[in-house]
Amino acid sequence: MNPYFRIVRVAAAVAALSVPVPSFAGGSRFVRTAPSVSAEMLSPSFWESLDKKAGEVILSADEILAVGKEAASAAENDEMSFFHYASGRNGSVTQSALLAFLDADVPERCYKDGDVVPDDLRKRLSASRNLSAVGESNPVSYGVILRRGNVRLLPTDEILTGEEFALSHDILQAGIVMMSEPVVVLHSTADSSWHFVVSATCRGWVPDENLAFCHNFAEWDKCRNPADFLVVTESRFSLDHDRLNARISGAELFLGTKLALVPYAEWGESAEGREGYDCYIVRIPDKSQGGFLMFHNAYVPCSRSVSVGYVPYTRANLLRISFSCLGERFGWRGMYGARDDAQFVTELYRVFGFDVPRSVSGIAAMDVPTIGMRSSTSSHKKSLLKYVPAGSILVAGNRVLLYLGTYGGEQYALSASESDVLPGGRTARTMGVSVLPLSAGIPSAGTLADEISAVKVMY
Repeated sequence: MNPYFRIVRVAAAVAALSVPVPSFAGGSRFVRTAPSVSAEMLSPSFWESLDKKAGEVILSADEILAVGKEAASAAENDEMSFFHYASGRNGSVTQSALLAFLDADVPERCYKDGDVVPDDLRKRLSASRNLSAVGESNPVSYGVILRRGNVRLLPTDEILTGEEFALSHDILQAGIVMMSEPVVVLHSTADSSWHFVVSATCRGWVPDENLAFCHNFAEWDKCRNPADFLVVTESRFSLDHDRLNARISGAELFLGTKLALVPYAEWGESAEGREGYDCYIVRIPDKSQGGFLMFHNAYVPCSRSVSVGYVPYTRANLLRISFSCLGERFGWRGMYGARDDAQFVTELYRVFGFDVPRSVSGIAAMDVPTIGMRSSTSSHKKSLLKYVPAGSILVAGNRVLLYLGTYGGEQYALSASESDVLPGGRTARTMGVSVLPLSAGIPSAGTLADEISAVKVMY
């Protein structure tokens, strides 16, 4: 390999984990923060400085791989688990399991554009699940997601809400899937315009336009476990413009996206004639006219925040990467190309090789080192949190937060939330990723600290 390129690779891997530190040259009057949150607290280095072991590796890549294999092995006999099918030993889904997967239906009273959903729309959406095609044994297929996109509880893009104009809370939104994410395809609508898929972190319906099928399990398994890959380690960035390939031109890559790498010696230049010096070459998925998986090569500049292979799992890296999302808007279950609390945690831990569920209930049920606090008093919780490492996941009521640490007698977390009761009593429409003291509250509930029922220490 070109030794210069090797040096660039090492430098880029280190640079990927550095996040610009807010300078606040004009003072904090230009940036709104929660009470008791200072400008310095908006930098990951502030929280790193409080932890003398922030730079120590918590688990090696091999140890994280072993954790994943153990979880996959434990779930392999569960027909409702992605890992039941990901082993390749179970090529069909039973009638009872598939009907359980497809159980979601339109609630009796909900709204579309402010009006009550009419019965004919409710019936049409219910019928679109194509339940009559479910047999006693149903063969599964394997596919790859083409771009970050929504996963739906029913096969539709219709936005339905539980309240008249709560358009940011689509009750049919199940989550999101990432570009190049491998999925198991269990079922399709009658016209094959939607497919019901299961991923390692989510399940639901995706549109046919965002899915490419693999010819067989072996092809899919190779896509799932590439020998060399690049991981996105910042909130998001776009690929460069390509005038001859609309599929890759300006394509947006999000935190945790994992793309197979191509050695530069195997690809001379792009269709535009660009040789791409000081760039990685990655494989961007697409679909053929027959609907099967194909790839385009694309350049990712070494200056982007990326890592060859998974990022070393340290508190420092976790803090630096998480702060790349600071200030970004809230997106219910991944809507609007954004993140809610669970999606934020899921994408963040992907960069280290963890498959964290994308729901609060799923995160709360994870079999990882856990500190139970459900029956603890407020003062006891505060005492326990002094010993909780930064980056641990706090389960607080109906949300999860990323713990940052203790400073000046107050404890803080990074929160992706829609609204919060700030110290002093004002309810703020934060609608984003922000640093909050745990004395802030959840609307119609207690303070964040009071609502903590468990801490997932993540080893």
